[in-house]
Amino acid sequence: MRWLIGIAALLVLVAVGWVAVFNAEPIVLHLGPTRTHTLPLAQALLVAFAAGAIVVGLVAGMQAGARSVRRWQARRRARHQTEKARAVAHARDLVWT
Repeated sequence: MRWLIGIAALLVLVAVGWVAVFNAEPIVLHLGPTRTHTLPLAQALLVAFAAGAIVVGLVAGMQAGARSVRRWQARRRARHQTEKARAVAHARDLVWT
């Protein structure tokens, strides 16, 4: 499995290098009405791809966290219902015996 991750990382690095080599021209990035920043097109593309990956990762993490909380709550509810049923059964045994 590690070698597969290593190969995937190597392919990503080759793709990043490929994009950087063929997109070295500078572009002007407008950050506001009067503020601009000049950077290579490859850098702007990589920053945009990384920002997208971060957003996707955060959304997926939030969904997984919410799913985990719902499962925990369901287990807790089931455990409490089981304890309550056991206590009621014990109380009935005490009363009717």
